[in-house]
Amino acid sequence: MEKNEVKSVLEKARKGDVNAQKMVVAEYCNGGYYKIGDEMVAEDKCWMVRLAQEGDVNAICCVREGYMSVLKPWAKPLFESEEAEAELNALKDVIRSVDGLTDDDIEQLIEFNCLNDCELMGDLYEKYDNPRLGERLGDCYYWGAEEQGVFRDREKAKYYYDRVGMDYEEDCDEDLVEVKYYVEGEGVKALKKLLSLMSEKTGVIDSKNRLFVPLRLLMMTLVGSAEYDGVVVKMEEDGDGVVLTMEVGSVMAPMCAIRSVFANVNVRAEVVNG
Repeated sequence: MEKNEVKSVLEKARKGDVNAQKMVVAEYCNGGYYKIGDEMVAEDKCWMVRLAQEGDVNAICCVREGYMSVLKPWAKPLFESEEAEAELNALKDVIRSVDGLTDDDIEQLIEFNCLNDCELMGDLYEKYDNPRLGERLGDCYYWGAEEQGVFRDREKAKYYYDRVGMDYEEDCDEDLVEVKYYVEGEGVKALKKLLSLMSEKTGVIDSKNRLFVPLRLLMMTLVGSAEYDGVVVKMEEDGDGVVLTMEVGSVMAPMCAIRSVFANVNVRAEVVNG
């Protein structure tokens, strides 16, 4: 679709021409995102969202791109949204409600990152038994998707891999990196107490700051997953907070586990080497 044709079709779409609307979103998804995106205005959001709610997969992909563009400060917003994160979550329910998704539809939704949510993928997998979704769910549970609250569960991973006929490795060695976790907030006191109790059982090394708490023990206690390699080696006071030095295979896992369990804590990670 040439530039002048894009303008003409968009004008028709804005006047309610459904065929023109479908042409616009199809062109966007077929590689014309620069041509379409440059010409979009705020009013295009209304008809595009309506088309997505009716189950048009191209429109769903466009709407997600629109919300994501709002959340990226370096990107040109495709349309306006004051509640982009909430609207992105609502879009998941739209996807769940669509009937008759084909394998090609699911592949397109994956390509446009519409199915990066483990819970949504699980719902769609049970509905459509799509092998690509089964493989991705296996990966979610094998490697973890901690930012979504999904921690490693190798039994669940094997369940999905078996269903799609994929080989399953019982365990996977990880290279450990040294990371400092800076924790502050209301839950610090409880976290320190927990680690102190654990260190008494696993053995304190040479000073009050040195620990030897296996990460598997900490993660099992916090989130019920004993499938993370690593060790907590030091706990140091840092004003009202605490600095935890760990050797870990997954930088995100301890941070997400601490955030999910202890009230009102801020956690940031700094990789020391690795």
